Amino acid sequence: MLIGTQIRSFLVPSKIWHEGYVGRLDLPPLAIPARDALDIERRSEKDLSLRNEAQRYTLCCERIQEIVAELTSELEFPAPPVLFPSDDAAKDLTAPSARAYLALMDTLRRSLKRSPYRRVSAVFFPPEHAILHSQVYEVMATRDGVEELFDQASKRGSLPDEMCNPTAEQCRAAFAKRHRLLKIAASEGNAIVDLIELT
Repeated sequence: MLIGTQIRSFLVPSKIWHEGYVGRLDLPPLAIPARDALDIERRSEKDLSLRNEAQRYTLCCERIQEIVAELTSELEFPAPPVLFPSDDAAKDLTAPSARAYLALMDTLRRSLKRSPYRRVSAVFFPPEHAILHSQVYEVMATRDGVEELFDQASKRGSLPDEMCNPTAEQCRAAFAKRHRLLKIAASEGNAIVDLIELT
């Protein structure tokens, strides 16, 4: 992970996701690039990927993030974004950093390969995914071996001779922080978009 990387997770109201924002008619609704990205994901799962699909998928995700970044200066989202700070910006060394969050996401993705919902490490989640995504976290939080998962995430996110390697406690805190956000998204029918930013 690059030093100085932070992640801000935004709750996006369903109306803005599907219809766009009236104050920025130059920006398409987020549902349009999301639909294209989800279609690419479905084809990929069936080994039906078309030429250059990985690049198109990246472009769709970047477009979703760009739209949300543009909207942050135009409107107030339902809640402030959830922040996973860069290692050098973290004030509390026990709080989950972006590195701990990314290590956790990678570990969850690997552990959920056969799950009916494998999108836990994606950068966007449409409103219609909120309940299922939240349920995955509910199951993970209560299953045996969840503490081992945090230990694995800590090891996976650690680099030799690095001062700010994520701890199992930070990975646990990242899980809890994300879980809280998912509960809000599920209860209010919001989408979630993660902005990965250099600071």
